[in-house]
Amino acid sequence: LDHLEETLIKCRQETEGEERLDVLDDMREDVSFQIEDGVNLRLGIHEGLPQCTYFFEALSFYLSNIPGGRKRSTHLLRLFTALWDNEAVRETYALVMHRWLLSPQAYQDLVDADEKDLGISNLIKPLNVMIKGMNVLFWEDVHTLSQTYR
Repeated sequence: LDHLEETLIKCRQETEGEERLDVLDDMREDVSFQIEDGVNLRLGIHEGLPQCTYFFEALSFYLSNIPGGRKRSTHLLRLFTALWDNEAVRETYALVMHRWLLSPQAYQDLVDADEKDLGISNLIKPLNVMIKGMNVLFWEDVHTLSQTYR
């Protein structure tokens, strides 16, 4: 999660052009990697979370179900919104944030974080962007005959 956050901050502030595109594509690939069993144990991913096959699953469960993760969700939402013009960002956003955005806690988390401009009426755009990212992922699964993003 720290790596994801650092990458978004770096791309938002420092990188431009092709370098930014490459970094964002790498970020998308990083969250899509399968988690090896040894990594699950070493990182403590299994604690409080169901068994996850991919990093994006563990991240999305963490952001929606673990109190520390829920607090970070509003900050990540801010970082993602600054880079939504990139398809890899929309896909990563959909993979990582979908559980939190669709949870009943999302609005309360925004209120608690004092994100008044991201109130319930302003969650429409984040939901639309998530759906666009999910659409691309769905079709990627269809074309590759896989179920990675189910």
